[in-house]
Amino acid sequence: MVPLTVYLPGGILLFWISREISHRWSLRRKAKAFGCESITNYPHLDPIGGLDLSVQIWREFHRGELSEGMRRRHEKFGPTFSTNSLGQDCIYTIDPENIRAVTTDNFDCYGKSAWVEEAAKHVGNGILMSDGENWKRSRAVLKPLFARTALDEPTLVEPHLQDLVQVIRGNNGQPFDFQVLAARFTLDIVTDFLFGKSTQSLLGGKAAEDARHFLGLVKDFEPPSGTFIAVGALAWLELLPSYRRLLHVVDGMKAFFRSQLDMIISDPGLHSQSAAPSCFRMMESDGVGVGQIQAELQNIFFASFDTTTALLANIIGILSQRQDIQQQLRAEISYLNGNPPTKQDLGGLSFLRFVLLEALRLYSPVVSHSRQATRDTTLPRGGGSDGLGQIFVAAGATIVWSTYALNRSQRYYGQTWAEFKPERWKTLQPTSNRFFMPFGSGPRSCMGQQMAQTEISYMIVRILQEFPVIASQDLRPFKEAKAVSFYNTYDTDANTGVYAEQAEDPN
Repeated sequence: MVPLTVYLPGGILLFWISREISHRWSLRRKAKAFGCESITNYPHLDPIGGLDLSVQIWREFHRGELSEGMRRRHEKFGPTFSTNSLGQDCIYTIDPENIRAVTTDNFDCYGKSAWVEEAAKHVGNGILMSDGENWKRSRAVLKPLFARTALDEPTLVEPHLQDLVQVIRGNNGQPFDFQVLAARFTLDIVTDFLFGKSTQSLLGGKAAEDARHFLGLVKDFEPPSGTFIAVGALAWLELLPSYRRLLHVVDGMKAFFRSQLDMIISDPGLHSQSAAPSCFRMMESDGVGVGQIQAELQNIFFASFDTTTALLANIIGILSQRQDIQQQLRAEISYLNGNPPTKQDLGGLSFLRFVLLEALRLYSPVVSHSRQATRDTTLPRGGGSDGLGQIFVAAGATIVWSTYALNRSQRYYGQTWAEFKPERWKTLQPTSNRFFMPFGSGPRSCMGQQMAQTEISYMIVRILQEFPVIASQDLRPFKEAKAVSFYNTYDTDANTGVYAEQAEDPN
């Protein structure tokens, strides 16, 4: 008698093949009913589970080529193509019309991707991780807070900027790891905004030690989070052996937030350095429960801290290697005579604006997005031989769009797409074109985008005012870090990092 184990593998394979054939036939039938055309399919070596592409993406993530791998595939297979992601339908697109269909026109047809459910268990079910009615409630609570806050006023940033300058001066012209300083600087501002009291991680003392320990936990959390976002369920093969340690990291981050909340709850007189009350106080006055406040604050933190830190580090990295751009910026801000800029001053610095836009184009901290279809629907482009026909999207399919690849499209940025050229924005209009979306688009676009731009612009001006030379000894090309946000892994090398020379004392 032949053992069952002889037939079992073949039976499983036959089941999956028949299931895949039935699924594909159903898709073609529905696509025809919707009046859609065929889409380009990725040439899988494993057409049943798509394991070949998942493994390739996994390798690209660990080689620091995740975003570049996406760009190369779009260059080869076109703006929109379909793949099999571990047995699930996945459509990659960098067509602006498709992106806006997902984020705006057909917003109600899509929800957050599958990985978000797992992340919400650890980060909290706030505005970043929630969907549907929960998301609408979170947005209704938070949108007025962002409108009322004074975080976009430079007066809140200046005390933390002074701390940053003090630390840089303490290096006496020696190289330092700006990624670390950017993280501390951003943490101090964000905690001031959220809790009404800064962690002062740039300075010393017990509070700074706790804050730096927290930043260490965040750093440990980044690679596994990035892996999970990149390859989904396949990440468990890598993460499972260290899952207990990962939970310990998550528990440590939650404990930090809880300690901050306990501190301000116990001190009703505690207020932010700015004129506006903290996020906590505003939510508290609106009657939001402490548990939900913690979830929302954790969501706001992870939505703002890592992205702002990455963009700050990326821009300083660029300026440290582009003395020509530095000089143009210094000439533009020279009329300030070293005085801190006002919000009105920042609005009038056109070249600074161009530099920020170009940094958001080539080094945006968020390089891809995804949504999952909650019902059968369509996308306007990607079908037929010319790619201009409508395509079918089945319920459960994931749509992924790479802003990294879109922002490097020759179609929109010409032959110089790979060059850092701020002057290109003299003719490009970021608010009127349909292909530049650094802060997302539609109802889920970033609520804090104006705050982030003001903070970063202010920091650039003040750093240039305080230090006549900002340079780098590291000439290695940019390499994507193994993290959630997009930043240079080499920026974390203090031995070859950025250095700044301070002005001589005229006395």
